[in-house]
Amino acid sequence: MMPLSPFRRWMLGLCLLGAIVAMVLLQTVAGSPRNKANPADMELTSGAVQFRDLARANWATLDGENKVKDYQALRLNLLLDSLLLVPSYVGLLILFTLALGPSPQHAWLRQCLCVPAVAAGLFDLAENSMTGQALDDLLHRSLVDATVWDITLASRLKWALLALALLILTWRAWPGLTGITRWLAMGAFGIGALSLWAGAGLISVPLLQTGLGFMSLGALVLSLGLYRMR
Repeated sequence: MMPLSPFRRWMLGLCLLGAIVAMVLLQTVAGSPRNKANPADMELTSGAVQFRDLARANWATLDGENKVKDYQALRLNLLLDSLLLVPSYVGLLILFTLALGPSPQHAWLRQCLCVPAVAAGLFDLAENSMTGQALDDLLHRSLVDATVWDITLASRLKWALLALALLILTWRAWPGLTGITRWLAMGAFGIGALSLWAGAGLISVPLLQTGLGFMSLGALVLSLGLYRMR
């Protein structure tokens, strides 16, 4: 594992802080008004009817006539996700991949290994944008299945690419780490990758949540390992 420069240490700290702040805000300030919805449920729906029912039941702000007025909490959730969470996890994955990647003599390969993480972030941003458009269609036009299917496709590609990024870290952890850190990181990233891959394929939110949990554990272990290096 290559030692991090002071600049990359600061970047690692900022990415970790951004991810923590984003998760807290998404669960509190931008959480579902009815406290029973997961935004991933909205991303992996089967069509316009299910998307509408989930949005109305969990995220809609209603006026006095019980008519949908807006989706402020969900829009804030999407905004915070795009501005804080996406840059944080993409930045972490890039830093980890560079730290565990091949020697600097193979710079092109190190950069290629970062592509899945960057692509996952781009699909995440596209998914958030399309979800916002779908909410506008619900309020002002007619939401069609094709719009929702595009959201689901972007979401499944995002999770699959995240799984690939974690598999790359699992592969690079063997030569790059030593001792208990190696086994903890490999186990967490490996299980996380398999859970995300299965969740994307089966459209299973519990599997995706499991994968994110192991991804977070692996990120914590690897961050501690990087900070300990001089």
